[in-house]
Amino acid sequence: MRTIVLTLIASFAAAQKEVEFASFGQRHTLELGYLPGWNLGGSQRPQILGDKVIFTPPYPGEVTASAWTTERLNSPDFTINTKFLANGPDHGGGNLQIWYSREGEAAIKDQSLYTVEKFTGLVIAIDQHGGPGGGIRGFLNDGTTSFRNHPHLDTAAFGHCDYSYRNRGLPSKLQIKHDVNGLEVTIDDKPCFKTDKVTLPPNYYLGLTASSSANPDSFEVAKFITSVGNTPSTIPPSYQNREKTPKPLPLSDNTNTVSPPPSINQAANDITIEHVSDILASTLETSASQFADVHDRLQSLGHNTERLFSEYIRTSASLSGRIEELHSRLARSDQLSSMQKQITSLESAIRELKQVVEGGGGDMKGMLGELHESVRKRHDNLEKALPGHMGNAIAAHGPSMGLYLLYAVFLQAGILGGYVWWRRRREQSMKAGKYL
Repeated sequence: MRTIVLTLIASFAAAQKEVEFASFGQRHTLELGYLPGWNLGGSQRPQILGDKVIFTPPYPGEVTASAWTTERLNSPDFTINTKFLANGPDHGGGNLQIWYSREGEAAIKDQSLYTVEKFTGLVIAIDQHGGPGGGIRGFLNDGTTSFRNHPHLDTAAFGHCDYSYRNRGLPSKLQIKHDVNGLEVTIDDKPCFKTDKVTLPPNYYLGLTASSSANPDSFEVAKFITSVGNTPSTIPPSYQNREKTPKPLPLSDNTNTVSPPPSINQAANDITIEHVSDILASTLETSASQFADVHDRLQSLGHNTERLFSEYIRTSASLSGRIEELHSRLARSDQLSSMQKQITSLESAIRELKQVVEGGGGDMKGMLGELHESVRKRHDNLEKALPGHMGNAIAAHGPSMGLYLLYAVFLQAGILGGYVWWRRRREQSMKAGKYL
């Protein structure tokens, strides 16, 4: 009996394990420069850096990229934890999809939610549809509907939440969890949407696709970790009896619409604890019955622990938000107190200046009168002295009258001499012509 219990405990602990072929970004695996277990494709293959995978670069635009697992995920209980970052200019566009599909890369390749044809499975889409900053939506397809030709694709979403994911500066943490309780999607440790009406079978492929518009958004994925809840040997019989294709939620039934996540208090009141009925040990006569009883109790314990841990995370997130809000309020109160002190100091300075002006009014009037009298005297002195100074300057630096007369005499003498010389030359030329 002790050996059986220890074996069950070890197998239960091992069941919650990471799937290496469906994960990347853990333990510095991106430093290898390639993704083991993944096929990369698209119009431009994803760029693998040391700490992230760039699906759509900041330039150029209209790029598609994809990454698909080469093996199927053979457990119906799985959890996907991913960190992504989206940056781009104003009015940039693009989308990121996470797929859980039976056909995988063969049917979807690098297509987006809006361009894919028929497929079987689940897609979680992150784009700017919905709220002002975008949102996260979930879609199901049983292989009979072409999303590309769907007349009202937005109405086919079975769950959604508004989430502003662009230009946040820090990676966004998205978790997709599927187990016996249904499907749950959380973002940054806060509920996005949840439903118990979705049942997904095992042996499906996982994939990521991204596309950008002409004004592109850059989508980067830093981590994509897939873990399973049950190994293939411990798949519950309820899963084995399920249909091989997921059941899409009917769009016409309003009761199937995923409601917004409840508040923390409501969630705490709605916690359902699995109970295993007590039985007498004497009734467990065979090893098989003892094994089944221990297995059921350990499984119930695991489910209850997950629920309690989820509620703990939600409560912690709520308390963290409230603490941050209190801190912001305290910071605003400190700023108001500082502004009040500055205003008080300014009022006291104005009051002192007013007292100085009012108390020293007579002295200031006397000083102004003396200044006015000094300016008047200097103006009078300048008016009296300026003509004399101007005459002296002209007399000292200007030419004298005698010099002007001497210039006139020389000019007249020159003119007279020139005239006499001209007359003599003219008379000599006339005499010479007469004798000839």
